[in-house]
Amino acid sequence: MLKGIDLPRDHVIGNVDPKKGIGTVEKIAINAVMAGARPAYMPVIVAALQALIDPAFDLYGVQCTGGLTAPLLIVSGPIVKDLNINFTYSTAGPGWRANSTIGRAIRMILINLGQAWPGINDMKDVGNPAKFGILIAENEVQTPKGWPTLREQEGFSKDVSTVSVYSALSFRQIGCIYGPGIDYIAQEMRTALNSQADQWGEEVVVVLSPTNAEILEKTGYTPDSIKKECFEKGKVPRQYFGKRPLGTTAVAQGIPKWIDDLPDDGLVPTVPKAEDIKVFVSGGRGPGCGFFIDRWGFGQSHFLTREIKLPPNFNDLVKDLQGWETPVEVK
Repeated sequence: MLKGIDLPRDHVIGNVDPKKGIGTVEKIAINAVMAGARPAYMPVIVAALQALIDPAFDLYGVQCTGGLTAPLLIVSGPIVKDLNINFTYSTAGPGWRANSTIGRAIRMILINLGQAWPGINDMKDVGNPAKFGILIAENEVQTPKGWPTLREQEGFSKDVSTVSVYSALSFRQIGCIYGPGIDYIAQEMRTALNSQADQWGEEVVVVLSPTNAEILEKTGYTPDSIKKECFEKGKVPRQYFGKRPLGTTAVAQGIPKWIDDLPDDGLVPTVPKAEDIKVFVSGGRGPGCGFFIDRWGFGQSHFLTREIKLPPNFNDLVKDLQGWETPVEVK
């Protein structure tokens, strides 16, 4: 497994919350082996962990909260094809070794190095099935021409591969049969916030199936225009935030004073800015069922993206994957 990374085995990637377990390359590799991962997957696992331990992700909160959250991994770029990561039908489901074992490796690292044990440090009332480890990938093959990839939207070159991490609370279906309109997505955004307005301040994720994206593209939409229109239509009244002044939790989490100063019918956007709505294509060309993914963290856990650094022997590692392919071709 150590062949999958160009670093010494005692090199420390970082400390894993909540118990500050020391994430050496060797310990990461051990967890990857137990998860059934292959050496070629190590660059993705390491990049994902680097994002998770970034203070902007608030891993301590994600690990220990009673909120029903779990990290979601999103891979974008050429490495999706290299590793045979499922980006098409049931990308968030089972059936692909890469998706399943990379996601599982991260979960085992969070448990074994972070020591997030149920009822001891992990205080989620009923948990979340995504805690077994969910990895999805961007469907670049069926993304409309001219639409920027997720990694490009996040400020990276199209030539590199990236992994994004997001503290996902729930996965709600958007659209079906005819694909979603913007009003449909905006409604999902509004209902996400009015249930617990103290969560204001984080990003939200909109995963469009190829069918959704094709319908929207034909009516002139791009990811940028989708974000802008959803930002405007996804606003909720100030009254959703409760009585004045804002409660202790809201103030502690940094809800800005301008929200408190609005009249009851004054409108508050679901996210601070349009760029905080993450829009990309994933999944298969089915009847048009995408995901709206709720956030957790009360403004403290953010959507982060890291470049996946490849070792010099990466091509040899990919050759070693022959025989593990899942036979689905997407054109």
